[in-house]
Amino acid sequence: MTTPDARVAFTSHTDERLLDLLLSEGDRLPREVVDEFIRRGETMVAPLTAILKHDEAWEEGGDLFWRPIHATFILGAIGGEAAIEGLVAAVRSSNDYEVDWLWTPLPRIFGLIGPAAVEPLRVLFQEADELDGSRTTAAECLAAIAALHESVRDPILNLLRAAIIDEDDDEHVRAVAANALLDFVLPRDEEMLKRFVRRFDDTSIPLLNTESVEHAYRSERRFIARYEEDWLTFYDPAQIAERQERWAKEANHADDSEAGASTPYDDEDEQPPEHGAELFEPNPPPLTSAKVGRNAPCPCGSGKKYKKCCLERG
Repeated sequence: MTTPDARVAFTSHTDERLLDLLLSEGDRLPREVVDEFIRRGETMVAPLTAILKHDEAWEEGGDLFWRPIHATFILGAIGGEAAIEGLVAAVRSSNDYEVDWLWTPLPRIFGLIGPAAVEPLRVLFQEADELDGSRTTAAECLAAIAALHESVRDPILNLLRAAIIDEDDDEHVRAVAANALLDFVLPRDEEMLKRFVRRFDDTSIPLLNTESVEHAYRSERRFIARYEEDWLTFYDPAQIAERQERWAKEANHADDSEAGASTPYDDEDEQPPEHGAELFEPNPPPLTSAKVGRNAPCPCGSGKKYKKCCLERG
């Protein structure tokens, strides 16, 4: 529970001192600090954007690893057009540096920013290198805007349709676009989606297949809840405590391994997921998300990390 004294304490901080807390507090940063950033609003947009556009900020380890994550979450909460530049940089860099803590929250963040973000996201989706993972996040961000803002829904969905039918485009990008389009279960898309996903019916990766499309259309349930959840629950005291307990357990496993003790993670292919693999998991949609983190469990069910299993084979 936030106390008046805690709020007053951070209110007295200079902007520089407040920003220093992003360097020192790791993933233990309290919600009161975040609320003070948000209260200061546009005055904090420029320094937060600078963090997200600085490559070195994404390369840090330890407590500094969390600084661009905080900058993204806070900038998203401040919102407005001024925040778009930094948030688009976060889309790019979170994929370049595989910071998968941000891949699910970013669509929600852009969904709230709304139509003003459509054009920079469109440029990223259409003009980035075809192997750039930021294209898939951009597609999901565009879908979130379409879900929450009817005024721009049609042009966004047409953009996703064009990607799906472009046989020269990257297949993973096309699959993410199809997954996003399926959230809307529009009758006009059913046959196109079924034709596209047939290629996945005989694979061991349950990303998209005919059964999942048929299930979605039978249920007629729009799956847009993932675009509406609050990413700032990251700062709830219970979540902070849960993360610290998890890191302590992983550290103990590492110590036991160094000592030669048997642990549940002795097999190099069965390591605990790295930070971010389990955060912000939505209620399961009719099909598994087509974007899988390299360090997340492989969706084929092997128990190995994705990068050690189907990604390596693909």
